[in-house]
Amino acid sequence: QMLRAVTAAVFYTRLRMGWRPGIPIICAWGSERDVGKARGWRARMRWAIRRQYLIDGYRLNEKTADQVIALVRRCRPVALFGFTSMLEFVARSVLERGIALPQDAIRVAWNGGEMLFDHQRALFRKAFGVPILNLYGGRELSAMAFESFEGARLQILRPLVYLEIVDDAGKPALPGEPGRVIATSLVCRGTPFLRYDIGDLASYNASDQDESGIRALDLLHGRRSAVIPLPDGRRLHCLFWNHLLKDYPEVHQFQVVLRGSTSLTLRLKGQQLADSRQAELRYLVQRALGGLAFDLEWCERLPLTSQGKLLQVIRE
Repeated sequence: QMLRAVTAAVFYTRLRMGWRPGIPIICAWGSERDVGKARGWRARMRWAIRRQYLIDGYRLNEKTADQVIALVRRCRPVALFGFTSMLEFVARSVLERGIALPQDAIRVAWNGGEMLFDHQRALFRKAFGVPILNLYGGRELSAMAFESFEGARLQILRPLVYLEIVDDAGKPALPGEPGRVIATSLVCRGTPFLRYDIGDLASYNASDQDESGIRALDLLHGRRSAVIPLPDGRRLHCLFWNHLLKDYPEVHQFQVVLRGSTSLTLRLKGQQLADSRQAELRYLVQRALGGLAFDLEWCERLPLTSQGKLLQVIRE
């Protein structure tokens, strides 16, 4: 029953986001374990029958983008989903190389496994004519909430899952206040997930709560582990970095490395900033950090997790 419910939830969210049965699905994923599942002939046959195509995005390069583009041209119209950073990489490659794709080649796109930010939506829309929609889930509980259109609040998949937003003391968070996501699966009987602290931060609107609980999430704020404590007692959420760096289009990707409670490194990937721009960025970061020591480091490639995810804030 649980497996049927989870499969139905995934199917339902895809329908609500704009996919229709028969539209091929291209998946740009990053886990070697997950990609390995599709290498046997039985798995490949199942994917082929479903008209699903799996692209190994673990080693992200131009070949990855070329594979996605070739499939889009061959199978259009298609649905495209994957880790947000991989979808962003493909979109950037299309724009930088001036690749022209047929209109409506991509019917719908959605992310999974990573945060989704406005600048990533805008870049993808510029390349393909559609935005990336947000599908919020986890390996433990599968799909939990989704956007049915750009800008919509994330509808929680009730009654399959029940989500709470609580503060540091474990009390219900106020509307608009970022809090910990506590998840309870109402269909999982094998390994019960009862008030499971999934490690994410989110907020909700007062209009989306009634006596039965929260029906929708207003905003995802990232991982709780990505919150940085500052010397003056404040906490810096990971959304700060995205709002800051959206004004620096030269920066394609970033990663914040926190070393204990004494210093951090801001890793940047992209085009080197002009001296004046880099000085401005340093000033803005220093002002936000309230005395926490930091340095900037430009990288050819940012390190990924074993599952191929790009974590924007890590601790060493």
